[in-house]
Amino acid sequence: MGVGVASPGWCGLALGLSLVFSGCSLSAGAALTRPSGRDHSLAIGPSVEASLQLPRTYQTVAGIEWTQSRTASDAWRLGMSYGLTTLPTAAGRVVWEATARGGLLGAARDAGVGGFGGLRLAMLLRLGRLRDPWQSDGIADTAWFLVADAGVNGLAGGGRSLESEISTRLLLRMNLGSALLP
Repeated sequence: MGVGVASPGWCGLALGLSLVFSGCSLSAGAALTRPSGRDHSLAIGPSVEASLQLPRTYQTVAGIEWTQSRTASDAWRLGMSYGLTTLPTAAGRVVWEATARGGLLGAARDAGVGGFGGLRLAMLLRLGRLRDPWQSDGIADTAWFLVADAGVNGLAGGGRSLESEISTRLLLRMNLGSALLP
């Protein structure tokens, strides 16, 4: 037997472990959106988001999100975000994030696909018991946060002109981190 290229299973495992041990999170909750204009109403729908902080000493975060709101402007969204975050510390209760985001939206009115882009500011409140500072460098660390965010977006698609929108979300986030990587 000769030495060959690593199998896809081993590559996937290595990638998965590096993501978990660098700092990643999964969030789920409700989104509230209100596009501009007199014929648009408030809409509530589910929102799911996954984000990555690599390496964990940097204060940058990148993520992917899916939201379903059922307004006349859009029925679903799939987007990417990138921004700055304060690092969750063992003794800290509040974390802040500011992100720019953009992606695709599926319009409910004309079944066309459009786009969206905007800015979001989020406050994360750590849930549960805080650890002592000497307990913060474990091999794996899980923290739970309540996330409240607000954003301003631009919506385009379906041959319509650009519309503005305000949005807010309330999410529960599970953050995974480790002291194995910098």
